[in-house]
Amino acid sequence: MQASGREYPDPIQKLFTDLLHVVGPGQMHWRYSLRADAVLLFLLPPTDAHSASLLTQHYLRLVLSQLLSQRSLGLTGLLYLLRQDDDWAQVGPM
Repeated sequence: MQASGREYPDPIQKLFTDLLHVVGPGQMHWRYSLRADAVLLFLLPPTDAHSASLLTQHYLRLVLSQLLSQRSLGLTGLLYLLRQDDDWAQVGPM
């Protein structure tokens, strides 16, 4: 995984991948899921399209949550993803 022209070490890449697979809906208690989601925010931006797609789907699920803290974290994650996408700013509205 690269960020700002540098590569993340393998343990961080493994953590990122493992967290993506663990934080699915109903996989763990909401408190632990919230903490795992917060760690994912610190590991942004993803470099490959597959990881970005998985993160986007996950954060969209969080936006639909009944818990305010999860909705807030989902919106924050989506905003971070949008800010990292240079092409998005150039495309404009659809």
